[in-house]
Amino acid sequence: MLDPQSLLNTGSIGAGISLSQGVTTTVKIYDNVDRTTYGISINGKLVSDAVVSNKVLDEYIKLANKSLHISVSHETRIPIGYGLGTSGAGALSLSYALNDALCTELSLDQAAQIAHCSEIYCNTGLGTVISEFTGGLELRTRAGAPGIGTAEKIPLENKSVIASCLAPMYTANCLKTQNDVFTIKALDFLKRLSISRSVDDFLRLSHKFAVNMGAINAKCEGLAELLKSKGYDCSVALFGETIFTVVSDNEIENVLQILKDQSGHCIVSNVDNFGAKLLKNK
Repeated sequence: MLDPQSLLNTGSIGAGISLSQGVTTTVKIYDNVDRTTYGISINGKLVSDAVVSNKVLDEYIKLANKSLHISVSHETRIPIGYGLGTSGAGALSLSYALNDALCTELSLDQAAQIAHCSEIYCNTGLGTVISEFTGGLELRTRAGAPGIGTAEKIPLENKSVIASCLAPMYTANCLKTQNDVFTIKALDFLKRLSISRSVDDFLRLSHKFAVNMGAINAKCEGLAELLKSKGYDCSVALFGETIFTVVSDNEIENVLQILKDQSGHCIVSNVDNFGAKLLKNK
């Protein structure tokens, strides 16, 4: 197991929204083998650089304590590297799947903690796993893994997230910029948001936070101003060149029309109010 003393209490405070269009992970276990091996694919393509998934697998291989071949298939409908939490989603879904397939009998908190610690170890995220574990509009008021940190869920009914993904960003580089000023501003942001508990305030306050921290470039700010000029508050994903808004379902087409001439990927997703879950084969 990863060292809980150095990783379980590490994380971030802040707020975010979980998307229903996330990552689905399927595992197959083969035990009639002489040595332990595994293979990982993302959207059908074999990969060798899925560092967080590798770390999660290593932890479960220790728990299994026998020779296995493990086949892992990640399917994602959202782009990777744009600040939308795909590495955390991959780690969490893989941990849930392995816990079930290997009958390791960990609690959901414990399985999520392996995913969280793997992300921290690989320097690919801080508060992503606990956010996706919680679901909805979540307020992270105490840093740490699920079962250690504190995250409050505010359900968002009949709401969708529309994101314009302009360019990817390497998360590990961004995490190095966090400092005491970042934490102080995040605390102020959370204090204001915990009073209103409004998704509109979440968009306005998180956008202001991103601007104050220098986390939004001119291209993203230009798109944000365009959306605001049409009456739609929006914010930027941390970390990635991605602008997003949250709208009622009957406003989706209006926003897509505004974004139709923009470059990059555009995704539409319902809000996931339940958090990560295990899907059983029928």
